[in-house]
Amino acid sequence: MAFYKDILNKKWWFRWIRKYTWFSFRYWWANYLLWIGLIALLIWLLSILKNIEECKKDKEINRILRNIDRRLESCCNCKVIKIETDSLEHDNSLDSLRKSLDACNGPITVTLAWETTDDLDLHLIEPDGTKVYFGNKTSLNGAELDIDMNAGSSNSLNPIENICYKNTPPNGNYKIIIDFFRRNSNQTEIPYTVYIRNGSSEKYYRGVHSIEKDQHLINEFRYPE
Repeated sequence: MAFYKDILNKKWWFRWIRKYTWFSFRYWWANYLLWIGLIALLIWLLSILKNIEECKKDKEINRILRNIDRRLESCCNCKVIKIETDSLEHDNSLDSLRKSLDACNGPITVTLAWETTDDLDLHLIEPDGTKVYFGNKTSLNGAELDIDMNAGSSNSLNPIENICYKNTPPNGNYKIIIDFFRRNSNQTEIPYTVYIRNGSSEKYYRGVHSIEKDQHLINEFRYPE
């Protein structure tokens, strides 16, 4: 027995249990206080975890409510999304800007122009559903976004975005969308002009963006007309 006792005395956990037992017997009241404190600490930690979960839920609810408010504001502040001008009334300033930036031209050509440092994005949706925009600048059908301005840290006061087909586009229905990607200025309203060439037809549209992340459907057309 003495042999086994010597072995146990060398074990740290055995010495710790023996000391704790002696402490609990002699200072029983302190032992109770210790366990009460540990239980109180556990309850406090659980309450913190509960508050964190409730905070996450509140943030998600607030995010949904903000999105609803933004959509409602968009509906209640429907500025002119599109005004089609007569095809003979060209926007000379836009034409000059396109030429100065060597924007490509083709059977279908779409140009977006505005006059702030904000980041508006031009989207072209092809008949097969392919979207040509800053995240997909070329398509297998031949569309190309060759000018994409005010993206990143480079900001111009006369930006444009331009998409065109240098070859014959596929037949079908096309959609043109203007997306208010990011606000970089203190302007509450951002007027813009959209030029659309569809074969021999040329048309201009004007609109006003005011809500970040909002999108305007400018026009739907068929090629060939």
